[in-house]
Amino acid sequence: MEGSLIVKTPFSGFESNKLAMRHQGDMGDFSSHAEINVAEKSVVADASFNGGYTTTGTFTLTSPIPGMETVKFNMKKKGRAKNFKGDVTLTVNDDKIDADYNHKFTKGGFKSGFKLTTPYTENLKLSLEHNGQPERFTNEMSASYGRKYDVDSVVSFDYNHPDVSGHSTLKYKLGGRRQVARMHFSKNGALRDMSFSGSAGLNDDEINVSGAWKNYGSMEGNVKINTPFDGFKTTGMTFSHDGQLNDFRSSMDVMYMDDKSINGKISLTTNGLKRIHLDSEISTPFKKFPSANLIFNHNYDEYRNMLNGDAALTTPTAGFGSGSLTYTKTGSWDNLDVSTNAKRNGKQVGNFKLSHTMAGHDVHSNVELEASDYPAFTVSFDHMGDLSNFNTKASSNFGNDNVFGEFSKNGPMDDLTVSATARYNSDSVEMSGSWNSQRGIDGNLEIKTPFEDFNDIGASISHTGDASDFSTSAKVEFMDNKVISGKLDLSSNGRLVSEISTPFKGFEYTKMEANGAYDSYSKDMNAK
Repeated sequence: MEGSLIVKTPFSGFESNKLAMRHQGDMGDFSSHAEINVAEKSVVADASFNGGYTTTGTFTLTSPIPGMETVKFNMKKKGRAKNFKGDVTLTVNDDKIDADYNHKFTKGGFKSGFKLTTPYTENLKLSLEHNGQPERFTNEMSASYGRKYDVDSVVSFDYNHPDVSGHSTLKYKLGGRRQVARMHFSKNGALRDMSFSGSAGLNDDEINVSGAWKNYGSMEGNVKINTPFDGFKTTGMTFSHDGQLNDFRSSMDVMYMDDKSINGKISLTTNGLKRIHLDSEISTPFKKFPSANLIFNHNYDEYRNMLNGDAALTTPTAGFGSGSLTYTKTGSWDNLDVSTNAKRNGKQVGNFKLSHTMAGHDVHSNVELEASDYPAFTVSFDHMGDLSNFNTKASSNFGNDNVFGEFSKNGPMDDLTVSATARYNSDSVEMSGSWNSQRGIDGNLEIKTPFEDFNDIGASISHTGDASDFSTSAKVEFMDNKVISGKLDLSSNGRLVSEISTPFKGFEYTKMEANGAYDSYSKDMNAK
């Protein structure tokens, strides 16, 4: 294919203009030429391409454009998709950019590379190589930018059930000194009997971890950690466990700093809540908590509905010394007795008793607590009756102080009376009230307090009639003999009367009257 176009004009400098183009070949193998002449200046472009096992392509542009007088592009690729190499070159006047690349698939791996050279930047190089399958492989990667920046890494992994190991190394230089980071891990054996190790390092510093684990009915294991940090050069832990959940012995030793460790032991034998025996001890390097020993025993007789137990704690912490606690319980929840006794260094320091009985809706409970250096403390609770009629009392004594409370209710919700008392030593607050809504509404509430100006407080409300003919009144008494009262009456003939009395100056008495009629047929209402 070939063609040209000539344009002649009367304009100065543009008398003769020409466009010419030539192309031959197809998409896989062609050459093309194009030329433009305008105002005695020319732009010429040539392109060629040849595809196949060896693929080449060129493009050349000649123009009067400043800085782009000559532009050349060349590419070359040799090989197939699984194994090829090539380069790409771009030249602008005297500046040349060159890129080389290669890629090769091998059995179980591949290798790739890339290099970029320009007059504007430092040289850039990239390479990647991988060999192996997911369960066993080696991977190498490198990248560099000039002489000041480079990164190299090697990663390997090996899995051969039940063993597994891995290793990685990273070397890098980012404008300064070269740094080397590395990591390694391995695990040998199955979960019942295995050992493991690992390490991570940067330059000359390294952290190592190693350990072992065995589980053949009983368990034992250890972990050791070595670091470059002062005070933590060697740390670790050992532990052992023998037995089942209801009958076992365990021990542990934790070295958390150089020459500083915490040791602990525990043994437990249990048959559910019927029998428990616990023995534990711990020792530490801490001056405020050097050691402690705890023993606990518990027995429960389900046939006799009895339980008892004891606990003992020995520790020099805070000068505690030795302490013990015993407890007993007899009876079921509806007839229960509980007692505990606490001693320290052989002297009694506390005593607790609880009695509780239930019969139908009636409940009676009593708690007594005695502690050395503190006044005696008692709490009692009594309840009689069901929700329609009941009386509830509660009291508490702490030394010379007494707190008492009582609440009573009688009757159904539409005709009831209530009363309540709250007393602290000689001061008391009393409340009584009633409510009747069987025919209209009639309610009353009275409160007596020991507070000045509020010795007597009360409120009452009364309502009779229906929505078209009713009478409602209410009264509130406060601050001893000060009363606010109100009344609202509505007659069936439309007469409405409202009265309010207060102790406030200027508002001692207020009355309002209104008369109105409503015609449901004409939807008219008159009021005056």
